[in-house]
Amino acid sequence: MLIVHHDPDLPTGEPIASAFATAAAKARLSDGSAIPTLGQVLDIVAGLDVFIEAKHLPAAADATLLEIIRDHPATSCHVHAFDHRLIARLRRGDAALSLGVLSRSYPVDAVHQVRAAGADTLWQEAHLIDADLVLRCRDEGVCLIAWTVNTDDEAARLLALGANGLCGDAPEMLRKVVVGGGQTKRRP
Repeated sequence: MLIVHHDPDLPTGEPIASAFATAAAKARLSDGSAIPTLGQVLDIVAGLDVFIEAKHLPAAADATLLEIIRDHPATSCHVHAFDHRLIARLRRGDAALSLGVLSRSYPVDAVHQVRAAGADTLWQEAHLIDADLVLRCRDEGVCLIAWTVNTDDEAARLLALGANGLCGDAPEMLRKVVVGGGQTKRRP
């Protein structure tokens, strides 16, 4: 069972990575609701773009993740992770899946780390994005998404540089910065 939860631990304090499915199914969020499975979430958001951060995925669960994604063809799923080995495994399992690598450092060759994992997107920590990185990604056909963008000044800076996407905790603020005059500003 693959669950959707931001934190590494269940509300009980038990690490999700080592929890049994029964413990995850019994756990409740602060509002009393159950932690949803990935399949349940994809059912609800059918037809949307969904960005899945795989925080922990043992190799034995790769096929399960890919099967869940294939079972939801109306939803465009994109998977990214800090563990680039996980992304490389998923690429071997599905040559067409949209994959990305998360980075919180500025490597000597950011595009190489994306390509080495078989990915097409770099999820870069926002404060590390500069004009050189944007140009390199654009020239090499790598999509660049900034995370975590939580101020309008930072969002405006990243859009001006040419980042392809912004990820943050305040989607309405991001929408106000990105949308101008009723038209969404799109990046190639």
